[in-house]
This record gives sequence, structure tokens and C-alpha cells, in this order.
Amino acid sequence: MVVAPDGRLVVLQTDHLQESDGYAIMVYKSPKKGTIKGTWSSQELWDGVNQPSYPTMVVAGDSIYLFIRRRVESVHRVWQFSKSTDSGETWSEPRTIMDTEELEDGQAGYQPEGFDEVYAVGRKYHDAGNHRIPVSWHLAGDGAHNKFNRNMYVAYLDTRDDQMYSPNGTPLGDFIDLTEMNDPETRCLVEETPSQRGKYTAGLVDFVHQVSFDGDGNFLVAYNFMDEPKTRQRLRYGKWTGTSWKVGSIEEAPLGGNPIRINSLVRTSGGDAFRVSIVEEATNNVRIRETTDGGRKWSLIASKILDTNGKKINSADFVVPYNPDYPQILVTTFPEDDKYNATLPDDYPVIAIDDVTR
Repeated sequence: MVVAPDGRLVVLQTDHLQESDGYAIMVYKSPKKGTIKGTWSSQELWDGVNQPSYPTMVVAGDSIYLFIRRRVESVHRVWQFSKSTDSGETWSEPRTIMDTEELEDGQAGYQPEGFDEVYAVGRKYHDAGNHRIPVSWHLAGDGAHNKFNRNMYVAYLDTRDDQMYSPNGTPLGDFIDLTEMNDPETRCLVEETPSQRGKYTAGLVDFVHQVSFDGDGNFLVAYNFMDEPKTRQRLRYGKWTGTSWKVGSIEEAPLGGNPIRINSLVRTSGGDAFRVSIVEEATNNVRIRETTDGGRKWSLIASKILDTNGKKINSADFVVPYNPDYPQILVTTFPEDDKYNATLPDDYPVIAIDDVTR
């Protein structure tokens, strides 16, 4: 959901269930600015396309940018964007901005044994001063859908020409291919994961990662990373120095029955201060860690165990833009045995929490 340039709310909804459901993207818009009352308009985008999923919108000036994943074949997925210049009334045809295209084995075109699924799920932020929308992503696949996950990448879309650029400003054109992703000259690769070929283990990079920027426009990305041979969980950050990536840990824990994961990243000042939300799944503990020096030190500023009425925590997202006088995080929940909420009638708590420091 975003506030459109005309002041009205625009909400997107997608299916991620059965093919018979249509894989539609639905767009809903409030009738007036400043209120949710009245009859909302609705429209379906791009009927018949292959599973558009994980929509993320961000307002940049007079435009709304919509980022989505699209399925090409069974284990081939690309990332695309669409643009509305009339506050969500009409949308451009989606254009691919990230695709493996040329695979690990060097052969052109799709091959089942490649990492051919691009995932850039997290919230997007607009760097208005530099006309940029940074995007973080990882690759998945290797023979089956989401069998393995690998590598952490960052690039940006320049809103002046809608072209892709590497962190060091190298022009990459309409879309980024695998060679450009891994080219040491582009610096898109933040951190490389160990090879897992031939071993079926959980993904080394989790699907939730987000990238923002400091007061000088330098990127900071937060992501979940696991060591080989799978003994520790590391919540990681990568900070762009202007020429290279500096990476480090936000929080670490043994790998066991209590997974921890980053859920959200938000910049809290005009300088180098950021916060991340962290979920400790087995205990329903939600934590906030903060850095005021661009990642060199992360302090625990809040920790709260939530009563979720027996449900699992699905997400713990910061409310943006950051405002210390309002709740910091919205927590959503789902039933453990039916995460799509497809069949079970029940109550799924949504919880608003602050930083517990006031």
C-alpha cells in the first residue's frame, strides 16, 4: 500500500495459490485522499500472465513504481517493474530488470541446473536526492524450485531514465544478466555464499532482505545468512563505501530449533542511523537493533515477547516513514499448518509495538 501522488491510497493484492485462481494482480484505490471511506475502485492488471507475485510499490516524485516477480518456466523466475504516472489509474507493461539469462554452465538460455530464480522481495526505498531506487536480490533454484539460495546482490534503478546501474554507477541498461551480477567490476555482488551443489540443505540466504541508503546516498543492505557447514545463523549487513562493500554481522546465534531472521530495515535519521527488526521464531520474540554509525556497531534497543494467540509470526515490518511518536512495527501472524490462510477460519492477530524505550 502507498499514498499516491494525488493523495489517495493505492493497494495491491496478488494470488500465490493455485493456477486456477488466475495469478492476478488486483489494484484498489480509495475514492478520496485522506480517508478510506466510500467505494474503492478496482482493476485487474495483465490478465493471463505467469504468476506475478510479491508486489512492492514505492512512490518517486509523480510516479509509482511497482516491482514484481514473474515466472517464465517451472524454475525460471525474473524480476520486473511497472510504472504509473497517473497515481495508479494506468500502468505500463512490466519490463524485466533482472534475469540470469546466461547460466552457471556458460550456456545461453534457460537450463534446469542453473540458479534461475531471481528474488527481490523486500520493501523498496526512494533516494530522492540521487534519483535512485536501490534493489537487493538473491538467486534460487539449482535443479528444483527454491532448492538452494545463493549470493546477495544490490543495484539500483535510476528514475530519470528507468535504467539499471551498479552500486559504483556502471550503466547496465534495461536489465542485469548473470554475467553483470557477478562481474567484480560492477560491485553488484555484496557477499558470495559457499557452494552447495550436490547437497540438499536449507537456503544460505533467506528471502527477506532490504536495502536503504545513508545521508550521502551510500547503500546499506540487511540480510539473513548461514555459514557452511550450517552451524551458525548470521544476520548480516553490507555497507557500500563508495568503492566496495564492507560486510559484517548484526547478530549471531547457533543454528538449532530457534531460528532468528531479519524482517525489516528502516533509516531513522538524515545521517547514518538504521534499525532492523528481528524475529526469534520459537519464542515469538521481536527485537529492534540500531546502528548510528552505518553498521559498525549494532545495539539492542527493544525486545518484546508477543502473545500471538497460538499463531506464528509472519512478518514484523517497520512503519515507514520512521516517526518516533508512532508505533514502530506492525506484526502479522498466520497458522503454522496453513500459512496461506486458505481454509481455516480464525483470528490472526495484528500487533503494533513501539521501541519500548519511552
